[in-house]
Amino acid sequence: MVAQQKIVLATTLHDAEGRMAPFVRSCGPAISSLFSAVCAVATERTAGETIGSIDRLPNAIAVAKPASWEQKMGRGRRLAVSMAVQEGADFILHLDFDRLIHWILSYKDELITVLGTDVPANDFLIIGRTERAFGTHPAQQREPESSTNAAISRELGWKLDVASGCSSFRRNVGEIILKQSVSDDFGSTDTEWPLLAKMSGFPPGYIETEGLEFETPGFHAGRIREIGYDAWIDEMFDGDQLAYRRKLDRASIEIINETLERLRSASGGGKVVKG
Repeated sequence: MVAQQKIVLATTLHDAEGRMAPFVRSCGPAISSLFSAVCAVATERTAGETIGSIDRLPNAIAVAKPASWEQKMGRGRRLAVSMAVQEGADFILHLDFDRLIHWILSYKDELITVLGTDVPANDFLIIGRTERAFGTHPAQQREPESSTNAAISRELGWKLDVASGCSSFRRNVGEIILKQSVSDDFGSTDTEWPLLAKMSGFPPGYIETEGLEFETPGFHAGRIREIGYDAWIDEMFDGDQLAYRRKLDRASIEIINETLERLRSASGGGKVVKG
């Protein structure tokens, strides 16, 4: 372990073609050394080889979410957090599994520092990307994510990158999230969860990292060699994918107002104290 605190990984993934399985095997020792336990929730279409390779790690459990939860990754994220709470975590690190693999392979020392220093120092920590790391993502991804980040930054009062999808929090904050979160799609949890933490008296901290740079190319090296990077980007971000990402951006922004209104109603209709 990199710290005395019990840090549990709560992670989600989609890997229909089993591309991650070899990376799980090669990064398994590092994952086991970094976390007390691993709680992974995969899409129903994720390859059994990938799910099994995670499940075989020490102190790990990997499950597939129900088919009825298709495109409702918010539910999958909450399930992963619930599993981590049940594991008795002191702190929970939440991020997508492919991002974790890339972070270990490219910036492992940075990850060790984050887990050993930054995570235990914050009740809720938004883990974003440096300007360089954000810039490694294609424009088709940066555009909607910039919109999401601008909206939550206005609400919380300083410039943030929540669209990295990475955060950490104490177990009691995780319990609050499980009780109060209603987000179904994965994008809107990125804006909802920091608001829930703040409105519950746990103002988020914030750091920026290099390791959360664009992770996807590493899992598609063969296809990129075959057709070239630009063609691969066009293939990845087709019309349906762009429409989906813009839908996520709208949902991420809408949940901000919905969360604030819901908390106002729960407090008797008065103004929510924002700290």
